[in-house]
Amino acid sequence: FYEILEESHLPEVMDLIDKHYLSEEPLTRSVGLTIEDGPGMNLFTSMIIRPAIDARKSLIARDSENDNKIIGVIVTTIVDRDNQPKNPTEEEVNDDKVWTLLEFIALCWNGFDAFQHFGVEKIAAFKVLCVSSDYRGRGIATTLAEKSIKLAIESGCGALIGEATGLKSQSVYRKLNLVTVNEIFYEDYKKDGKVVFNKHGEHPSCIVAAKPL
Repeated sequence: FYEILEESHLPEVMDLIDKHYLSEEPLTRSVGLTIEDGPGMNLFTSMIIRPAIDARKSLIARDSENDNKIIGVIVTTIVDRDNQPKNPTEEEVNDDKVWTLLEFIALCWNGFDAFQHFGVEKIAAFKVLCVSSDYRGRGIATTLAEKSIKLAIESGCGALIGEATGLKSQSVYRKLNLVTVNEIFYEDYKKDGKVVFNKHGEHPSCIVAAKPL
């Protein structure tokens, strides 16, 4: 069953993210970001998790047959055209791992303005989609995304955006009819002649995608 993500869920949700997202997702795995990275994870929580909790469009999935264990989460933030969060500078981030991720994601979006493109005042943004490896292939990720979209529409969001760094999240995006705005292949993203995200495994690229709601 599914519930709105609450503050009280954070310890279990962060454990899920650590075991089934950070260690598998191509970007975080390549830079070595883990739950033990205090400054980096504090920034991740303050920039993404807590605003998503406040927005109340994020959800968890529980297994009712296994002590209501949290087995999936979607983290969705809401952004208003007139109240967009300021992008932090490298000095403000003060964490090489997190800055590497933010810099790459910004490059992927390549200046795409969803507010202007869709002519809307409020958008929903998928930030994290994670399902325990023991429960994959059951449609849980898609259901989490669909329920989050429903909440976003009910709150007046006119468009949805998101990054998908792996094949599984990209598959969910296709099911939801998000349209790819840009795609960068990991092998092509280099600094000083070296591939930055060199532990991408089977995942060839990052896509950023959007659609009207």
